[in-house]
Amino acid sequence: MKRLLSPVILFAVVSLFLSSCSPPQAASSSSPSASELDPYYAFFSVPSDLSFLEFPQEYTLPVLISAHSEVIELRETEITPYQGNSLFHVPASIPYVALGEPVQIRIRGEAPDSVRLEDYALKLENMDRWETPMTIPLEFHDGKAAFALRDNPAATLDSEGDYEPGTSIRGLKLICKWGNTEKHYTCLIRSDYFVDLAKVS
Repeated sequence: MKRLLSPVILFAVVSLFLSSCSPPQAASSSSPSASELDPYYAFFSVPSDLSFLEFPQEYTLPVLISAHSEVIELRETEITPYQGNSLFHVPASIPYVALGEPVQIRIRGEAPDSVRLEDYALKLENMDRWETPMTIPLEFHDGKAAFALRDNPAATLDSEGDYEPGTSIRGLKLICKWGNTEKHYTCLIRSDYFVDLAKVS
């Protein structure tokens, strides 16, 4: 039996040695596409033909956020240490934005030197936040940017949440800097806790 096994074991060792000595494959000239890295990329990508809303006449803030062709109520907030919901204006009704739905941001006037968008998962009972926010990458062109809302894993930390569709409360904070001037703009939206896989095609 040992005589039969020895050649097999020897062959396996030699093959392993030769494979480790073979020259490395040349790197592919084209990097993997986003769809190869993220199976939900097609679902979450922003449509290229997205038409941005114009500013309403009565809109005074230099920033506009909208989804499904409706303006989301936005407020400029004080830059203070976070305490409860002090950084988020709570409107009478919180608009619903589905996961994967494009959200539009438009800045009029002088473009900021830097812009950062933070996504907070908020508790239902007192609008307090969970953990640190997710940062949503934005690319502005001619004062306009858009992103597709994604699920926020921190939202499921709410042990008292029922995880029903439309009950995940999210706070969006846009931080704009013009030189030494910094402004924060915030809004609340409702969304879902999880992606509806039936919508992913």
